[in-house]
Amino acid sequence: MEATHAKSEVKSLLVFPPGWTAYAPYLALPALAAVGRQAGHQIDLMDLNVEYYDFVLTRDFLKQQAETCRDLLPQADSWSRKRALTAAIAYSGVAESIEDVKFDLRRRGRRFGPSAVRTLIETLTRALYVAAAPVRGFKLLLNRFELPINIESLSEVMRGISDRTRNPFIDFLSTHALSRIARHDYQFVGISITSETQLIPGLTLLGLLRDLLGPETHICLGGNFVSRLLKVARSPLPILQKASSIVCDEGEQPFVAILNALSSGESIKGIPGVALPNGHGFDLVPSQQHDISELPTPDFRGLPLEKYFSPELILPVYSSRSCFAKCTFCAIPAASGVTF
Repeated sequence: MEATHAKSEVKSLLVFPPGWTAYAPYLALPALAAVGRQAGHQIDLMDLNVEYYDFVLTRDFLKQQAETCRDLLPQADSWSRKRALTAAIAYSGVAESIEDVKFDLRRRGRRFGPSAVRTLIETLTRALYVAAAPVRGFKLLLNRFELPINIESLSEVMRGISDRTRNPFIDFLSTHALSRIARHDYQFVGISITSETQLIPGLTLLGLLRDLLGPETHICLGGNFVSRLLKVARSPLPILQKASSIVCDEGEQPFVAILNALSSGESIKGIPGVALPNGHGFDLVPSQQHDISELPTPDFRGLPLEKYFSPELILPVYSSRSCFAKCTFCAIPAASGVTF
């Protein structure tokens, strides 16, 4: 893809919200950063997913959560709730070793035998159990989590993104993301929502950022799950109206086109693959397919590569777009908008 250079750079931030695995960076942000930087824009990256895991897996946070469990135990209204809180309190000793475990896991070239792997997994699993226990129904692992919010119900999603008793990401995003984002005066903020597990954290971030930054900052949503949601939802979530735009399907060229339009002061209406809010829904211009062999190499600069939970650095690559198969259970063909 031949880059179209901007008249002036647009100061931009791309954010990956919690809800993904913590072993390696997801490729969407580096791929978008590469085309944006090639076009002459400043692109910063923020992986809040790995930052969330890094934060909850700390001695201070785990001890704090254990104390909260002790406070909640006398109020437990069922045997299962008492059992969950009691188990978290019993596991709380992992707080004393969690920093050493993280250091050991991230040590480059480290080799683990079967016994060491078993101990490592058990420690991390128990630590994440303690981290999640105060929020009833919250299940947290290194490769997934479940929130006590039914994302198949639009009304439940709307309630869940502002419910602190069920949504632990309100506090995390408020204390670990908002001030960092606000101080940079970004003109563009992109939020990539790839999986259904990122829906609540991603939309929570959208609402918090819009309330903080006001209407002047262009906030754009994109990603596999958002693309599917926009296409199939009979009545789009009201929270989506807080987005300035939504990029559907392939994101590289629409992303650069939006930045170039912001740079020149031109309208972003009519850009293929971009949906704009109209007050009650979205006006979507159909996306176009592009040859990935013409795209620049993904640019991982700005990501905290030292924080991923793996003894070897894992950097993903693109070998194709979409898939040759069209399995009914798989979301890749439905959300990529392109042929294999």
